[in-house]
Amino acid sequence: MQIRPAAPADAPALGRLHVRAWQSAYRGMLPDDYLDALDAQAEPRERMWRDLIERPRDGQTLLVAEDGRAVVGFCHTARAREGPPDLGELFSIYVDPDRIGTGLGAALMRPSLDAMRAAGFPAAVLWVLDANDLARRFYERFGWRPDGTVKEETLWGVTVREVRYRIELGGAGSESSRKTG
Repeated sequence: MQIRPAAPADAPALGRLHVRAWQSAYRGMLPDDYLDALDAQAEPRERMWRDLIERPRDGQTLLVAEDGRAVVGFCHTARAREGPPDLGELFSIYVDPDRIGTGLGAALMRPSLDAMRAAGFPAAVLWVLDANDLARRFYERFGWRPDGTVKEETLWGVTVREVRYRIELGGAGSESSRKTG
């Protein structure tokens, strides 16, 4: 297993994995019709990932987990969309559904947190569906905590509630960094 920065050649695999991970992770939280139709979205997501690799956001890190020559996971962080300019954001972390529970997510999370620290972000946020208990437990293992901010929006005819989590990144010797072990 190798964790490395994403390259433009990874974009097709990222697009396919993104779709497959959504179809697995959000089953029961988003409409089945929508999730089933995502198969047609692999190519647009490939373009999105290629664009992010070739024209990165401010403070961006996009790491992939590669097993042999197969991309089996990824994690994307950058400067937060909202908030102070020194706030980081974890935009996505997904692993191949067949690899959930194998430690692959942790192998991606640790260097992503380190990359946000190295980019000078003293804290970071992420958004997660309130109903996504598996993801919430995963984030909490690394020291992420709900900060009290929630939003509701209607997606594909379903009202979903998202919860914002926050982590204090501090320096390499901070308490939050020790919790990731």
